[in-house]
Amino acid sequence: MAKVKGSGVDLGTQVGRLSPLDAAATPPVIEATIPGGAGNDELNGTNAGDLITGADGNDTVEGDSGNDTILGGTGNDLLDGEDDNDIVRGEDGNDDLEGSDGNDSLYGDAGRDILDGGVGNDLLIGGADRDDIEAEGGNDKVRGDGGDDKIEAGDGNDKISGGPGLDDFIFDGVGLEKDKITDFADGDNIRFENGPNSFNDLTITDSAKGAVVAYGNDGSTIVLVGVLAADLSASDFSF
Repeated sequence: MAKVKGSGVDLGTQVGRLSPLDAAATPPVIEATIPGGAGNDELNGTNAGDLITGADGNDTVEGDSGNDTILGGTGNDLLDGEDDNDIVRGEDGNDDLEGSDGNDSLYGDAGRDILDGGVGNDLLIGGADRDDIEAEGGNDKVRGDGGDDKIEAGDGNDKISGGPGLDDFIFDGVGLEKDKITDFADGDNIRFENGPNSFNDLTITDSAKGAVVAYGNDGSTIVLVGVLAADLSASDFSF
């Protein structure tokens, strides 16, 4: 298990990899560096704001507390930001990214990735391949990007964009949720788990922003931006 502390770090060519893709995000402050190497590494962060780089191999990284930046490198990596507000990038390979606590930014990049935001208001961005993205708690922003993605909204009020491809948007049907899908198109599908049970259980109306799909007993809605209620049919949903 590698633990390396550092200060006054020269980030050099890492700067582009550290820049958040969300213009509203605050650039990370790096207080310690923990580099991996060739092979399959197990890397643990400190209580500071760490820069952890997995490099080659199938790496396992846990950020611990502090606002960490984790870069998976090549290989199929398991990356967990853990506490506080972290930036986690899978980079190459089929990676498993977890935000856990805090308001995290997760980027799948290349490969078929799994992204789990955890609690907090997270930014979750897939990549060019088919990704599985779960927003979980908080008011999250989710973008599938390329590929036929599976995106699970979770609790909270989420803003979701599937991107190119035939995407599957999943809603648990439990509790009050006010969600928005910005690019619902032909071939995409909205799937409900734990109710409602049929197309007849939905109320679909038009609004200034788009079609509003209302469901459940708590007043939950999904706004489909730019879509007309008349353009939706039972084939757009599964139960």
